[in-house]
Amino acid sequence: MDTEIPFPRYMQLNCTPCPPPPQAAGSIIQQDGPYVPGAPSTPLTKPEVSAFLHRELSTPLLDELSPYLPFVARTQPDHIDGLNMQRVKGRKIVVAEKIELHLVWFYDVVYVKPIPECLLNWDFWRGWMVHCGGKCPAGLVVEDEKWCPLAAACGFLRSYVWLIQHRSDFRIAVETGLIPDGVNWPSFCRFIAQFRKIHNGDVSDRYQYGQLRLTRLNWAVRLVRPRSAKGMWNYQGMYWQTGQYVQRLLAPLMFGFVSAATVLSAMQVVVSIPGGRVMSSGGWLVFAEISWGFCVVMIALVIASWIALLGGISCVISAQMIFSYRQWRRKGIKSGSCNC
Repeated sequence: MDTEIPFPRYMQLNCTPCPPPPQAAGSIIQQDGPYVPGAPSTPLTKPEVSAFLHRELSTPLLDELSPYLPFVARTQPDHIDGLNMQRVKGRKIVVAEKIELHLVWFYDVVYVKPIPECLLNWDFWRGWMVHCGGKCPAGLVVEDEKWCPLAAACGFLRSYVWLIQHRSDFRIAVETGLIPDGVNWPSFCRFIAQFRKIHNGDVSDRYQYGQLRLTRLNWAVRLVRPRSAKGMWNYQGMYWQTGQYVQRLLAPLMFGFVSAATVLSAMQVVVSIPGGRVMSSGGWLVFAEISWGFCVVMIALVIASWIALLGGISCVISAQMIFSYRQWRRKGIKSGSCNC
């Protein structure tokens, strides 16, 4: 990607003064000095800005999963429903500051990350985002050499090209806080249209795809086991209480039990018919043995299911109790050391 800023200065939607990095080595930034636009707690220093951009734009897990994403998602960056269409499909738009949840949906919920105000500021792009050569942002400290803040920022903003296509989409974005206050519809249209020209080769791997389904991402993490994953079971937890897990399991368990009960009832009716009327005595004995074996297997499965269900709940409660006990012990030890 070239070093040009994707939009001209007169189209910027944030005009907060944003000086470039100090050129002199060892330059001291005053505590009350300039800060990242829209983030007053982040001073304009190279380490702070690098950490801020990594926190706001980096998607290492999705980038690592990108070779396998064609199996769980469409390889189309424009496969993104507008905000109005998300509501038409019955999905609640949930604001998520975690960038890895951006455009991830789960049944009746879709997560969308608001646009950081600094990405609407031309001076911030000029001083802190454009390249100084290769794939290194100008003057920034990047821990992961494969990650490019400029490509991530362009891909993220390009996703808003399809998220907000109509005035109704824009109204929803303003209501939910996805767009900073003070931005009007004509100005936003002119600004975001500049990112429509960006090609797939100029964005990070995650933005080669559009919206992603959380259930499929969870399975991708379980099968691929990427190094960036914080857990081995889920890309992102879907339930936060034990009762939710139990409620989720009830439907398939009930379906299985009802199906088995139907089969058992049919077998009972057939076995009650005197032998020889429907089939030969030899075939009748084979069917009776199969029915007996099936009944025994079903009884074992029912017992195993209850053991697994009650055992799982017991393990979760025990783990919570052990965690609480350790916290209590640690607090007691710290209190004792302070009294001494």
